[in-house]
Amino acid sequence: MKYYYEGYEILAPLTIASNEPMFDADTISLKKQRSTQGAQRWELSFGIVTTSPADALISIASFDTVKTMPMPQLTDVDDRLGSVNYPKGAFVTGSNNKVYMVKTDAASVVDSNLYPIPPSGLTYSTVANATIRYYREVSDLRGITFNDGILASPGTISIIEAL
Repeated sequence: MKYYYEGYEILAPLTIASNEPMFDADTISLKKQRSTQGAQRWELSFGIVTTSPADALISIASFDTVKTMPMPQLTDVDDRLGSVNYPKGAFVTGSNNKVYMVKTDAASVVDSNLYPIPPSGLTYSTVANATIRYYREVSDLRGITFNDGILASPGTISIIEAL
């Protein structure tokens, strides 16, 4: 399945990363202690190619606006959707607009089968209707590179989940 960012096809490589700050400490007996505050967001990085460089360049101007797009799914998730409703590794969107990942194959969504663990009482999208609300990452707002005078690339685009 193809996925799109602001009308432009997303190209490989696509990186989907979980940003969950963790704290790691060694005790005096050299045991590890790890803790987290429970905060987590998804971050995506990918490339696009456009033949409309003006439109791609203008998208830099709206970096402070929360936008929505379909949440890209892994290829094996797309391939398995006919045999299971919620394949392991699929993304769903909660009624709180947060994206969650399914941990094991399931016929229906159960809170304990999602990462991160959601608050109780939410309803969830289907895998096919999962969306991500996002901001454009401001550290990579550069411009456009022209190749062969026709194709234009804005480089790697990074987006972060709007919480």
